[in-house]
Amino acid sequence: MTDEVDAGRTLELDRAVFHSWSAQGALAPLDVERAHGCEVVLGDGRTLLDFSSQLVNTNIGHTHPRVVEAIQRQAALLPTVNPAHANRARGEAAQRILRAAGEPFSKVFFTNGGADANENAIRMARLTTGRDKVLSTYRSYHGNTGAAVVATGDWRRVPNEYARGHVHFWGPFPYRSEFWSTSPEQEVERALHALRRIVEAEGPGSIAAILIETVPGTAGVIVPPPGWLAGVRAVCDE
Repeated sequence: MTDEVDAGRTLELDRAVFHSWSAQGALAPLDVERAHGCEVVLGDGRTLLDFSSQLVNTNIGHTHPRVVEAIQRQAALLPTVNPAHANRARGEAAQRILRAAGEPFSKVFFTNGGADANENAIRMARLTTGRDKVLSTYRSYHGNTGAAVVATGDWRRVPNEYARGHVHFWGPFPYRSEFWSTSPEQEVERALHALRRIVEAEGPGSIAAILIETVPGTAGVIVPPPGWLAGVRAVCDE
C-alpha cells in the first residue's frame, strides 16, 4: 500500500497519458497499483474485484505464478525476436495453436493485437478472393485501426470512416430485436434471412469476407442464439 501522496502522484503523472475512447478533460481513472488473482489493489489501499479481467485478457487471474515464471524465464533468454528469424518458443506456440484449430489450418500469423489481426485478415481475404466488400454487424467492435474501426458496428466508427468497402447488417439480439421476433429461433431465422438478402443485394461476387465476433464483448456482451453461427457459415458456403 502506498500513501495518499504517492497515489496522488500516480494520477498526476497519468495526465501525460492520452486515454483512448475518452473525453480527456473528464478523466477520473482508477489508480491500479498491483493485482493478484481476481483482485486489484488501488494506490489508496482499496481492494476491488476485477470482474472484467482488465480487457478480458487476464481471465485466468492476475499474476498467476506459472505465467509469471514463464515470462521471467523467457525474458532471461530472449525478450523479443525479429519476425524474420526462427525461435523455438514461437514455433511451439504456433504448433499448439494449430493442434487446437485443426484442419485446414497449417500456418499461424502472429500480430501485435486484435485490431492488427483483423486488419491483416481483411487484407488476406481481399487478396485471396480478388473481391473488396467486407460485411460486419452493428453492435460489434473489431479494433481502432483503419479498416478495423470501420468494420466496427457501433458509433465509434463514425468519425473514422475512411476505409472502403464496408457494409453493416443487424445480427440477432432477442433482448432488443430488430426483427420483431417472439423467440430465439425466430430471431435467428429472420436475421439469417436479412443477411442473405444483403448478400444478394450487394452481389456475392463482390464480397471478400463476413467478419463477425462469436460473442461480442466491447459493444455489449451478446451471446448468439443457437443456430446463428452455423447459419452464417452456411450463407458463406452458398
